[in-house]
Amino acid sequence: KTIIPQEPFIPHTDKLLPARPLVMWGYTNMSDPRWYWGEKYITLKCDPAYDYPQKLGVGNKLGWAGYYVDNMLFIKKFPYDESKTYPDYGCNFETFTNGDFMEVETVGYLRTVDPGEIATHTENWYLYKDINIGNDEKSLDEVITKLI
Repeated sequence: KTIIPQEPFIPHTDKLLPARPLVMWGYTNMSDPRWYWGEKYITLKCDPAYDYPQKLGVGNKLGWAGYYVDNMLFIKKFPYDESKTYPDYGCNFETFTNGDFMEVETVGYLRTVDPGEIATHTENWYLYKDINIGNDEKSLDEVITKLI
């Protein structure tokens, strides 16, 4: 399953501005059982029994996302620059699944690259084995907090 961190909860009385973009495609079904919408994390499960696509994009200011399968946790860290413009309504991270396939994709900011110029987009990858994230958000958070 893909693991996407949520921005920290801030009470309405403390902050009225939006926290981040959350972008859905025309075929995104928020009631699909592969989704989990938690206070700290959004997750999307890969399931071959569901052979229709789901996709979500976020402006991920926390700069990381993960993928968990078979007691292994893959985490990628990546930049977010609030002064830059990102594609797909402001997304620097997107996830997509269809059947037994999952994308865990980061996206760089938009810019013009002139001939001879170089554009880079850096991801740092981490793979942890023998990890058990449990079956609820609390146990997931206990594991993730130690690794991020």
